[in-house]
Amino acid sequence: MIVSDAKAGCLPAKRRWTFCVGNIIEHYDTALFGFLSPYLAPLLFPEERPVTALFFVYVIMSISRIVNPVGALFFGVAGDLFGKRKVLAVTLVGMGIVSAGMGCIPTYVRVGLWSPLLFFLGRLLQNFFMSGEAVGGAVMLLEEGGGAGLGGRFRFPVSSDLLSGLYQSSTIVGNIVAAFALSGVIAYGRAQGSEGVDPGWRFLYFVGGAAAVVGYLLRGRGCATREKSRSVSTYEEGKNRVCAFFSHGKEIFALRRKELFIIAINMGFSYASYVITFHLMNGFIPLITPFSKAQMIRIHAWLLLFDGLTLPLFGYVASKIGRNSFMCGVASISFLAIPLTVILPGASLLSIILIRLFFTVSGAAFAAPLYSWAVSLVPKTHRYGTVALGNALGVQLLGAPTAAISLRLYEKTGIVSSISWYWVALGAVAFVCMKKRFARVSHAL
Repeated sequence: MIVSDAKAGCLPAKRRWTFCVGNIIEHYDTALFGFLSPYLAPLLFPEERPVTALFFVYVIMSISRIVNPVGALFFGVAGDLFGKRKVLAVTLVGMGIVSAGMGCIPTYVRVGLWSPLLFFLGRLLQNFFMSGEAVGGAVMLLEEGGGAGLGGRFRFPVSSDLLSGLYQSSTIVGNIVAAFALSGVIAYGRAQGSEGVDPGWRFLYFVGGAAAVVGYLLRGRGCATREKSRSVSTYEEGKNRVCAFFSHGKEIFALRRKELFIIAINMGFSYASYVITFHLMNGFIPLITPFSKAQMIRIHAWLLLFDGLTLPLFGYVASKIGRNSFMCGVASISFLAIPLTVILPGASLLSIILIRLFFTVSGAAFAAPLYSWAVSLVPKTHRYGTVALGNALGVQLLGAPTAAISLRLYEKTGIVSSISWYWVALGAVAFVCMKKRFARVSHAL
């Protein structure tokens, strides 16, 4: 028995946007750990060299995503079978509880190695719940809102690519809130005569937990879509829900292998673009230039704002010229990162801003139509599970290790441009995948 959510387009426009709430909170929590990395490094690993401590924090960030495929498959299959709305409620509550708990973790000075271990456990749990949240919200929004109006005064039809760009903008909202909140904590610390963020970083995690409660209440009202059961012969023949769950998971691997692979590649490149722009640069640039981490965070916040504003624009452009061609074009220019990063050590602040702007624009342009492209590859019966798992595999295996791999390449080679080599390689693979005829197969939303 499969539970099907309400028919596409049946929800009022204002209610459809509640699917973005969890996405905002998810990316607030994820961004917060990334932004705090340069500040948490000496708190978690005070006995290590600064670059080594930062590397270990990036390793925690990367390895903690090992549960993403498990969570994505679990919540994705559950969403396909039993209804996306119920699954999204569970993921949102779980994220809130874990976020509040991470604000209570003591530092290395008090509990030694238990501190980084507890952070690692917290990130494991966060990633487990997050793995089903963002994709579930995107699938619901695209299925409910494709071809409908924005709501309010905006009655014109919205293409799925533009809607995807708008949903991705909600991702940036979470990042912007995290960046400006961290800037506020830094400013408060300076006013108190401190250059660190301890204990202010705890407050930022408590805010994430409280926001999840608010998000759950909003989603409880806004996502009150009526769900109905529809029979599927495979599951009517005496199989219980557990058997149906595992059978559906096996079907995804058996029938959707190609979709899983190509979605994973492109999701990985997209997330790597974000990591290198908004995580790695914040910690790496202060190590090779005279500019401080606080300066990088302030630049970072404004670049995030720019990113969020351009995502809908790129979604609109992709809908006009064709998302496949548009995404291919973006992936093809990734090689420009190598000559640009070469000049980082002697670059002025303006040059650094422009270099980071290149990564920002590239990442936003590729990400804007990404969800609508991924959703269109898979028929509705396996959509949530396939897209969620493909996203998790790409982010976990390819995107998340970007900072750690890039920093290790720099440590081993001493070549500044080596921080971009991994990203450029991912861009080349994504370009080849997008050029394949398979990537242009499309299913109705």
